[in-house]
Parts: sequence; structure tokens; C-alpha cells
Amino acid sequence: MRELAVRRGARVAAAVFVLAAVQCVAGAAGAASSPKVPDGYETTRLKTAALVLTLPDSWLKLDPRNPDVLKELAKTAKRNPEFADLITQFKQQRGSIKLWAIDTKSTTYSTNLIAAPANVPTSALDEPAQIEDALRSNLPSARDVHAETTSLPGADEVLRLTYSIDVAAADGRQVTAYGTMFFVPTPKGVMHLTYSSDTPPDQDDVLDTFSRTLRALG
Repeated sequence: MRELAVRRGARVAAAVFVLAAVQCVAGAAGAASSPKVPDGYETTRLKTAALVLTLPDSWLKLDPRNPDVLKELAKTAKRNPEFADLITQFKQQRGSIKLWAIDTKSTTYSTNLIAAPANVPTSALDEPAQIEDALRSNLPSARDVHAETTSLPGADEVLRLTYSIDVAAADGRQVTAYGTMFFVPTPKGVMHLTYSSDTPPDQDDVLDTFSRTLRALG
């Protein structure tokens, strides 16, 4: 199981990504009408992942196909040196992700989302316990681990996994990060979306909007 850390000086904790480590998902995404996008958000048609994502328009969105993506990162690091390590992290992950979106304006924790191929079959959606076991095995410090097969407005059947974990801020403080993973069947295969924030899921407006508007293309 791989982890990515986004550090913003002494004020921001590490943001944990768990990428393509849980080998279980199944189902098929259904068609749905486009939901209304709230003010302050924008919709991204991520064709490489066959997904439609809605995220705050202020977030930094890193598309590995964009030839100027490293220039964008360099500009961000120049404005805020605390993000200089993003360049190295992105280079390391560029070949295995479809999108990395980050709230670079947060003063407490860099809420973020990463989209990547899950590289798993679509035949095991009815085994959420296996996903829970895989996460606990690869991330023993995770708490409140729960996986379930569910539906979203734009996807008839997805697997959702939630967990929490304590991460260390650059100043040594412990901060609780809440992770929500979605395994979404698409015409391009199963996609793995990991959302990480220091806001509990039931209080997170960004996660709520993302969940309500997420849908598969095709």
C-alpha cells in the first residue's frame, strides 16, 4: 500500500492517499442526468477515467496528461514554498494516476482527491469484508474501517470504504484524517477514488457534493 504526504509547513498535516491496494470491486455504472453544480464548484469530464467529477473551482487540479502540469506546480510552489515537495510527489505518481486535486488554500489541512485505475475485476463487489481486511492489513493504524456496496446518483453500484487515521503535522501535532474511497465501475474499467480530509464525512460539504455528482461516462 502506497502513501502520499502533502505537507504545508507547521500548520498542515500529511494527507494520506491509499492507492489501488484493495483488490475487490464489482458492478456496473448506470446512466444519470447531470445534477446541478453548486456555486463555487466546477465539473471536470475526466475522459481518461470515464468519470465526471465535481470539485471546488479553487482547487489545484493536476492532470498528468497536461504537458504544462509541472509548470503549474512550479508556480504553486513559488507562491507558497510549503508546496515545493508536491513536484517530487507528483513526478513519482504521474504514471499511475488520472487526476490529483488539492485544496492548496486550506490553512489547516490539504483536503485532496486522487483518481487512479484500480486494476481489479468487477466480480467481487459483494465481498466488502475483503476490502476491510485488505485495508487493515496494509494500514494497521486505520480506525473505524467500514466498506459497503452502495449506490450514488450517477453510479448504480459502487463500493465505498471509509476509515480514519492519525497523521503527523510538520510541527509534530497529531491530526485525524478521514478517508473515503469509491471503487466505481466505468467503461474504462474500475476506477479508484480516494478523498482525504480533516473534516468528518458527515460534516463535509465538499465530500457531499462530490458524492452526489460523481458519475461514470458512457
